[in-house]
Amino acid sequence: MTNIFIYKINIKKSEIPKILKLPKYVYHLYPENKKPNLFLNTKIDLKKTEFIFEVIKGDEYYYFKRLDPFPLIWSFTNAFYLYKNKEYPKLFQGDEQSPLFISSQTTDVTKLTYDEGDKSFTNHTSFYAGKTREKLKYYDETFVHFDFIKEKKIDDIFEVIPSDIKKKLNKENLKKLFKILSKKATASKEYFSRRVFSYQNVFSTYNKYNLDIVVKKLHELKFYVLPGQDSYSDKKHFFMFLEQYIFLVKKVLKTEDTVKVLTEVNSYLSYDKDKKKYSENLILYMDLISEYVESNRKKN
Repeated sequence: MTNIFIYKINIKKSEIPKILKLPKYVYHLYPENKKPNLFLNTKIDLKKTEFIFEVIKGDEYYYFKRLDPFPLIWSFTNAFYLYKNKEYPKLFQGDEQSPLFISSQTTDVTKLTYDEGDKSFTNHTSFYAGKTREKLKYYDETFVHFDFIKEKKIDDIFEVIPSDIKKKLNKENLKKLFKILSKKATASKEYFSRRVFSYQNVFSTYNKYNLDIVVKKLHELKFYVLPGQDSYSDKKHFFMFLEQYIFLVKKVLKTEDTVKVLTEVNSYLSYDKDKKKYSENLILYMDLISEYVESNRKKN
């Protein structure tokens, strides 16, 4: 069983400015008095969104890991340790900082705090900028206060995803979507930048668990991994949606047999009435799947 804490943003206790006071050379595409706060570039409902953390308590620390799909900027990172403050023993804190220095962007310094008293969680991010790392100067900040809503024990993330998405995870719907995946690959009418944004947006919401959306995006990407069309970005997104689709199929079929699922998925991706073309497609997508498996093996 996984122990989770569910949080919501307390807007009254938070200070999240829409515009940051930053020098001209930072986010230079924006006027000096209109530099956006990237916290608010994420399309979420600040009043209703629930953030979900797996929480493990140690003797002198807490381990937090994000389980919700919303942008990491709200907690700076996906997983982190917070250690007991010796002066204030009910507070557990950790410091984070932007790993790379880029003069045209802010360098973010973040203090994460968990209050054992009321179980609240805060993110205090200070924005620094400078032409060099040695000349960084403080310019602005954002403070986000998360109210503790409830604690719960779950077996997996599907227990807390929205019910309208969960109900689509069934065998009947899976069969219908196999047909979509089998259709011939065609070019999207959207510009590349819009396509990339839509792919990233799926993984920043609970739509990553929406079988209908994942299948439609995977089918769209079929075209962009064909010989002569493939690019690094499209191939990366193809693998992202393929991995998520396999994850969801295994969940629906209640199986851990990844090889069997991959083989079946490959047959649908490759389908063509022309048997010769179908055979060629089988080799094409099997090579892609092999590349995907090998890249995962190297990661692990």
